[in-house]
Amino acid sequence: MKNFFSFLGASCVLSLTLFCGSTTATAQQATARVLHADINGNQIHMYLDHDSLQSLINRTMAAMDTNEDGSLLEWNDVLTNGNNPGINVNYNGFSVYGIDSLTSTGLLTADSLKLLKDAEIAKKLNVGDSLVVAGAAAFTGDVKGPRSTGDDEFVTYGQLDSIANTAPFNETYKVFKLSGAPATQTIAGTAYPGTTDRLLLLNDGGIYGYFTELSNAAQYPADPADQPFVIVTAPDHHMDLTDKGVYQFFITLEVKNTTTTDAFVTVEIQNYDADETFFTNTRTLSSESEVVYGTNSFGAGVGVGLSHHLNSGMSFECDHNNEDIQVEITVLPAGASIDIVSMSLSVSRVGEE
Repeated sequence: MKNFFSFLGASCVLSLTLFCGSTTATAQQATARVLHADINGNQIHMYLDHDSLQSLINRTMAAMDTNEDGSLLEWNDVLTNGNNPGINVNYNGFSVYGIDSLTSTGLLTADSLKLLKDAEIAKKLNVGDSLVVAGAAAFTGDVKGPRSTGDDEFVTYGQLDSIANTAPFNETYKVFKLSGAPATQTIAGTAYPGTTDRLLLLNDGGIYGYFTELSNAAQYPADPADQPFVIVTAPDHHMDLTDKGVYQFFITLEVKNTTTTDAFVTVEIQNYDADETFFTNTRTLSSESEVVYGTNSFGAGVGVGLSHHLNSGMSFECDHNNEDIQVEITVLPAGASIDIVSMSLSVSRVGEE
């Protein structure tokens, strides 16, 4: 052994001595000493404890293969519930499969996200590009504005049967009067240039033959006060358009002359804006005129019982909230008189201002 150490040199002797000391200081606490050394004068006798070595190897291999599947140092050998790796893990483009649950309290960033089953988002979802829904979409909370106003309010409809119900502009209000209703509006003629009478717009549920219809979007806001159409009967009949925007109207009037004098009838659909500073107030959106013959025209009895229809439609813009739409009727000359037998006026909000 002396010749052996002379051959290895002093550095090797030091290394071996440290190894022995290390073995004694550390591993001895976990297992028996593997390397034994006896010093006798200038001679050192070393030998291995085979049983201790085998025990150390067995315990090391068991620690590297805790599930005993023959593969060393897999994820299930290293990670356990509640384990904290203490470092960030970079998978370098490799995939992770078979995760039962994934919990994150920080930011989750990915190129794409594909969920094969349900997803529940407790708070806000921001979509930077677009949202594509292959099937039905159900909303149980607030839906941002089919009819959002300048303060970007949130509105909820009582029924959301489909995405179509939340289209930006699909609100329509219609007021109509049936022919043969109990009450008939009569307008008497006056001398030129004539005076106007306001067409009656009622929402009486049919008591006097007047009815109203609303589209679902206009009929079911969370607060009925949010409907964009309000029928006003005093002091003059008109429809208040509570929300600014682009509107369309369509009107048809059935009129009948009840006298022997031919009547020249003009129907004007007007827009009134209390805040208007540019257009003339009140401005006429559309005007229709018709000669409604009296009962003596073309010989006695020719015009008896005949009705005339005046029809009109137009798009217009309301640049303020609470503008009005109204219908004025002028009948010439004095002595003539007509009855409004039936009528229908529908107004739709079709675009943003």
